[in-house]
Amino acid sequence: MTEFTIILVAIWAYPILGFLLFQFTKPNEVIRNRIIGTITVISFTAIIGYLVNVSTTSTELDWLFFTIPYLLISILLWRAFYHNTKAIKSLAVFGMALIFGLGYFSGSLGILGIGLGIGDYQTDAETWYDTGFIYKETSLGNALADYRGKRVEISKTIPWLPIIEWEVKTKEYFGRAVYKNRLEVEFDSDKKEFYLSTIDQFKDSTKFWADTLKIEH
Repeated sequence: MTEFTIILVAIWAYPILGFLLFQFTKPNEVIRNRIIGTITVISFTAIIGYLVNVSTTSTELDWLFFTIPYLLISILLWRAFYHNTKAIKSLAVFGMALIFGLGYFSGSLGILGIGLGIGDYQTDAETWYDTGFIYKETSLGNALADYRGKRVEISKTIPWLPIIEWEVKTKEYFGRAVYKNRLEVEFDSDKKEFYLSTIDQFKDSTKFWADTLKIEH
């Protein structure tokens, strides 16, 4: 629910924050430009981190960073709206109607779609190991989806500075056994291998599922 709340607040609040920025910084354009510059740096840092699979070890902070580019877009639209050139101002109005309109629609009538959309990115289980590895397990699909399974992510962090993590292994599994049950995990620190397993019991049948994730040295 934390991820859902962050996305929802961003959709509703960021267009308003963009407007307030220009209203309250009218007397001091230097402060305004510094704020815009800071948000721009954070936005591009978040995008680059996403592209190279580097993030923080805080799920809430990751989702907050994920929404910052939308704040930057909101600010740039308001900046264009207040531009003296009529053509730029007209494009800003069109952009606001399209982007803000879609956002507010998603945050109201389309709120169920947001919930279902981020469901595949909400971590169900997380385990930290002394070696700096982090095991994450995420359910894929739902009652309405035509696919069901799990995504397993192995990340690495610095044990004495557990702030930044980077992805070292990701694998997706599909089927009733992995979707229904929490996976049992054993880690061999010497071989750097994760052993995954689960038992699926359905009516009179019992199936054993297992896989091994080997981390490259």
